[in-house]
Amino acid sequence: MNVSNMKNMTLIITVNYGKPDTTFQFIKSIPAQKNIELWIEDNQSTSYSYMPLLDAQSKESLNISVFPHKKNHYYWGAFNKGLSRLPERIEDWPKWIIVCNNDIMMADDFFTKLERIDHQQNCIIAPAILSNEKNKDLNPFFDKPLGRLEKLYYKMVYSNRLLGRVIQKVGSIVNKIRRNIKVNHRLQRSIYAPHGACMIFSSEFFRKGGYIDIGFKMFGEELSTAEIAKQVGTNIQYHPQLIVEHTDHYSTGELNWLDLYNISKETYHYLNKTYQF
Repeated sequence: MNVSNMKNMTLIITVNYGKPDTTFQFIKSIPAQKNIELWIEDNQSTSYSYMPLLDAQSKESLNISVFPHKKNHYYWGAFNKGLSRLPERIEDWPKWIIVCNNDIMMADDFFTKLERIDHQQNCIIAPAILSNEKNKDLNPFFDKPLGRLEKLYYKMVYSNRLLGRVIQKVGSIVNKIRRNIKVNHRLQRSIYAPHGACMIFSSEFFRKGGYIDIGFKMFGEELSTAEIAKQVGTNIQYHPQLIVEHTDHYSTGELNWLDLYNISKETYHYLNKTYQF
């Protein structure tokens, strides 16, 4: 790994937690090109995860580096660990930095199409994330900033655990109905918040003062990125021609509902305090 010469590179940072089988599938979807490098952040690394990943690193023709972590830094924390290895001068950073779950697959033409996009005019890109479970595109995460109804929804969800579960179930049904009657808006455009399963940052975002907020464990990636982009005066562009397939919530599958609720509640209060929703 040579971080001093990555200026024209596309760097992919993904997070492995536990068995690396899903990560191996992800690797197969990335073309072995000189200008593409994959960094795997192995959270709470063990010999059962790290050694097979090292084996893949030596056998695959793709440029791969594996970084073991004793503790679980979660998604955004591990992403930040990767960013901290880059050169001090942002001008020497990779042109594109992709942060993504390991349970996605890149379309065959993903990187060819990405190379055609102006990285100076597209500081943050939200690709089409086609969910195998939900049978829909997960982007945009939010087309526009939270309105009064959305704010009231989150306030009620996190006011009481039992009430929150009921409201979430009702909200899920309402969302399904809305999706069935909604017009297809898969047009390239500026959006408020991108889905966290795969985000693409250009070096221009960081050059303009952009940064990654790691004040939460999980579930704050989308809204914190949206608010930081707004702070530094950059926009987030939805590019539906860039396609990835996603198996939803593999990384959170081992947590029960109460654990997920408590973590998301903690994140909600942090975001509300930090960005004054």
